[in-house]
Amino acid sequence: EKLWSEGLKSSQCTTAAKYTNVFISSFLAANIKEQKGVDWSGTQTQFGQLMNQLKSVPFNFYRRTPNSRAFYVTYKGIFSQDAGGCYRQIFEDITGEIQSTMLPIFVKCPNARMQTGENEEIWVPRSMQGLASKDRQSVTRMYEFLGKLMGLAIRTTMYMALNFSAVTWKPLVSEKVTLVDVEGIDSLVRKEIKRMDKIQNQTTKEEFDKEMQTVKFEACLSDGKVVELIPGGSHVSIQWNNRERYIKALTKIRTTEFDEQCSFMLRGLATVVPYQLLTLFKWTELRDQVCGSVSIDLELLKSNTFLAGFDRKSRKITQKTPHIRRFWKMMERMTNEERSQVLFFVWGRTRLPANKAGFEQKFTIQACPKSFKNPDKYLPIAHTCFFQMELPEYSNVDVMYEKFMKAVTFCRDIDGDNTQAARNAAAMR
Repeated sequence: EKLWSEGLKSSQCTTAAKYTNVFISSFLAANIKEQKGVDWSGTQTQFGQLMNQLKSVPFNFYRRTPNSRAFYVTYKGIFSQDAGGCYRQIFEDITGEIQSTMLPIFVKCPNARMQTGENEEIWVPRSMQGLASKDRQSVTRMYEFLGKLMGLAIRTTMYMALNFSAVTWKPLVSEKVTLVDVEGIDSLVRKEIKRMDKIQNQTTKEEFDKEMQTVKFEACLSDGKVVELIPGGSHVSIQWNNRERYIKALTKIRTTEFDEQCSFMLRGLATVVPYQLLTLFKWTELRDQVCGSVSIDLELLKSNTFLAGFDRKSRKITQKTPHIRRFWKMMERMTNEERSQVLFFVWGRTRLPANKAGFEQKFTIQACPKSFKNPDKYLPIAHTCFFQMELPEYSNVDVMYEKFMKAVTFCRDIDGDNTQAARNAAAMR
């Protein structure tokens, strides 16, 4: 850990451009999502727009200091000014696009598509086989850009909630993917091999050949494509004498299935962090460096919370103030997913920093004066850019929970700033 920290510090660039501006059309991205299209050119999604606007920046652009930003975001057509909220918002948005059909770089894992087995939330790299030259170049750029964003996440703790498994993370730290890793995202592989084992252990050679004669030297890859394991494999049946060759060929193709895509991600990542030191990591450690912890640590959040203002009886707000106590009680009752939604509502990100040092600003809970007369009628008010929230003095935890769930469900967009910069952004198309 010390060696890694020193490597990051010695390679960071304190003179990198600090005021790079990017102009993003969320309407363009929403349009392709609505039409269920795929952004092969990398020009319509927010991910693609950002990639193209940053394509000419120097290699050290992403080598930022901890808790710093790399650019400012102007959302065209939206009343918003980037005081931090828009920056955090775009990372959440592009993370969602990466794990969707809007971009041609990841697909749901087989277990997710078949709705069976474990890890149904996992996304895996999409096959590049058969891509036209133009599409291949575009997809390669996307993987490389994702690698750079991963590096930026590591350096600045702007975590990306990427639901990847060992089959994607291991190649980035030079670990070998095993068949067990593949089985974790594709339970049919496990079933097929177990079926073969059962047949060969309980039958004669002749019975095995008869039972397996319809099974060919083919493999179904993670994206559903069927490929031959050997030349002419679609016409070669698995027999007793070639069964070990089949297992070996199947293992090889499934454990190296994502090597090419991961090599492009690694190429981007290596321009941002000391890639020579990545081999010191376990794959889970790299995942946590990029993605942060899925679990919302309430004690960590509470210890980095500042209380401001006075309640409706003109008493200074403290942790003992009734509606503040109700807030933490509500958070304790919530599922981790609901806590993430609350965090996104007030801060524009779904995961907390790993420790106190990762907070560039404290969470501020303040009074909500306009709700003093009838607090149960009001929703909480978030100032996402500043990690601030106006909390009405709800009468009980159940009412508070209802209001928060309504707010986090229907109030997810940044569109309410009334500054000149925000008005200028709203006028853009």
